[in-house]
Amino acid sequence: MFKIYLSQTVSPGVGISLPATIEEMREAYFLLNGTDTVPLETATAYVESSIPNLRQYLYEVPVSEKRLEELNYLAYRVKWMDSQDEAVFGTVIEMMKPETLQDIINLSCNMDKFRYLPGVTTEAKLGEHLLKGNADMAMEEQAARSNYEGIVTDYIKKHGGMFHAFGYTSGSQEELEPIYGGNELPDPDFKQTCSFKVWIYKGNPYDNYTLTLPATESKMDALKSAMGISNWSECKQLAIQCRVPALWDWLPEYGSIEELNDLVAEHCQSMENQLAPVLEM
Repeated sequence: MFKIYLSQTVSPGVGISLPATIEEMREAYFLLNGTDTVPLETATAYVESSIPNLRQYLYEVPVSEKRLEELNYLAYRVKWMDSQDEAVFGTVIEMMKPETLQDIINLSCNMDKFRYLPGVTTEAKLGEHLLKGNADMAMEEQAARSNYEGIVTDYIKKHGGMFHAFGYTSGSQEELEPIYGGNELPDPDFKQTCSFKVWIYKGNPYDNYTLTLPATESKMDALKSAMGISNWSECKQLAIQCRVPALWDWLPEYGSIEELNDLVAEHCQSMENQLAPVLEM
């Protein structure tokens, strides 16, 4: 969810769900003021989003057509994030402490530069994960440490990182790419590969989670853990969205989220295989 409230004061103002056209924003601001003589550029946009920590770094945005285009762009990228993506993005924002809307857009385009460990929600689980397969740690060093505390402390000191409801997110040694320099916005689908977004719930439909597909097994397991379920049969599907309209015609019948994920993964792999010879030409 990504919404802005347009106002000339600190009052709530008029709310608009993004993405939206500039014309829709002007119409909403006209309804707020009762006249079209008050320019949209006199407003301030107050951001509300399902992304953790975003509001404190993007609380008040002076309105201009350019800023609204940037907010629209960010809203589109957030639209195709699921519950785990939102938690990871919110953690990255808190870690990096961006100073501008441009910085936040660049972070959204550099999420592959951060490491996400699904299901690793405690220091004990992080230590267990590192002992199982940390290439940076010599075997003799692993054997010398019978507890997780020293290993985890060293890892966090080296990589930084934070725990959240779905796992652990840390930085990497790669530098962030300056994808957006303030002029032309990049492709809204830049490095976003999901085809479907599914809303699922256990018990109360209002207490729902989202999952983008295709998803890895570890990501699906992390969501089940967060929902407190051990099997997908324990939850229900509330809604489904498709990012590519043509895929609605392809979508076959399926019996479970797991089956749908397998179908989507197979279809995406098939499309990649068909596209590969064309790209090599």
